[in-house]
Amino acid sequence: MSHFETPQPISVVLDLRMADVRVAAGERADTNVEVRPSDSSRRDDVTAAEHTRVEYADGRLLVKGPRRLREWSPFSDGGSIDIDIELPAGSDLSGHTAAGGFRCTGSLGRCELKSSAGEISLERAARVKLATAGDIRLERVIGDAELATATGDVRAGEIDGSAVIKNSNGDTRIGEVGGDLQVKAANGDIEVEHSHGSVSAKTANGHIRVGGIHRGTLVAETAAGHIEVGIAGGVAAWLDLHTQYGHVDNGLDATESPGSADEQVEVRATTGFGDITIRREAQNSAELISGGRNHE
Repeated sequence: MSHFETPQPISVVLDLRMADVRVAAGERADTNVEVRPSDSSRRDDVTAAEHTRVEYADGRLLVKGPRRLREWSPFSDGGSIDIDIELPAGSDLSGHTAAGGFRCTGSLGRCELKSSAGEISLERAARVKLATAGDIRLERVIGDAELATATGDVRAGEIDGSAVIKNSNGDTRIGEVGGDLQVKAANGDIEVEHSHGSVSAKTANGHIRVGGIHRGTLVAETAAGHIEVGIAGGVAAWLDLHTQYGHVDNGLDATESPGSADEQVEVRATTGFGDITIRREAQNSAELISGGRNHE
């Protein structure tokens, strides 16, 4: 194990080939790094662990895996390692692995992680940019988030800032977003519980559900799937709804103007095959501003 005195948050750079990484951030004044072979009985894994560099200087921690072991042996698969890092809360994390995942607990600063195949899981971070071919799990992001997966589910509890999410194959579920949200999926459902900014949710195949939108513009588009939108209480809504093969169920009352509504939203929902449902999120009635179009 490597041990370093780090009284302040640090910056971590991970350059790895085949590795599973666990990072634990907490109220501490030191940093510990442990590198182990994923399977101690496999020579390739043991060799990969032995040739992994761990260096620290001037607030920067570098963990760098070896080059492809195939250069030394034509029969090597490169070897796989496990890495455990304990560090001060608020530290920044930047990492890449060709195969493997990242599991982070505690509160981190900026996080930029990329895996060609593996799950990425974070408990809390200031700002994130994550890309993988696997599942993405977030509990809380204080700032903005940029998430992308080639195949896998995306789950995020709270994003205080804005978010851009791309999911080629899998479901996307977001709890609450403070800023604007863009979600683009090729195949999978999109679900957002609460949005306090504008939303663009588009999927080629899947359902779209927005539990409550409070302001801004909502664009929901799917070629095949139902669309359900909840309008927050006290918010007026302008609606443009279109389905080729399905029904439109609008539970809001039509008026000539937004009246005394504190906020307004514009909803544009389109589906090729599926129903569209517009409802109230809360008991207070939202109003539908006439002039919008409902198409069936």
